[in-house]
Amino acid sequence: MAPYLDDGESPLRERAGVRSTVARFIEHLSARGIDKRPPLGDRRSYLPMILAAFPEADLGGQIERERAAEARRAQIDTKFSGKRMMRLVPGLEGKALGELITRFKGSFDDFEGWLLATPEEEIDRRITEFAALLDAGLRPPGA
Repeated sequence: MAPYLDDGESPLRERAGVRSTVARFIEHLSARGIDKRPPLGDRRSYLPMILAAFPEADLGGQIERERAAEARRAQIDTKFSGKRMMRLVPGLEGKALGELITRFKGSFDDFEGWLLATPEEEIDRRITEFAALLDAGLRPPGA
């Protein structure tokens, strides 16, 4: 609430000049003497209340799915990146790097599944082998 009542130039003040609903909201706050932010607790402390208020939204399930997706993405990023490719294939950069990454990923039916199931040493070996075959003008498996 306080940002709507702050003196001086602000994006909210500019919106109030353009949007009548913002101007009316500021008038509403002023008429009721609301000029301070309410005390708020830690954001995480509100989650149980939100989950209870909207059970049909399955927010708990959605949060768990998002956390699992983040963990999966972190594993993938740890095992495969442009920096890793550049370390394994010296002199690789720019457009050539992008092309190698695209072709390497495209050589798998389920690249992310393979990546997650494969030890890092094997990933490194496959990358260097793939790059060497391309460099020799040969067609790597799946490419």
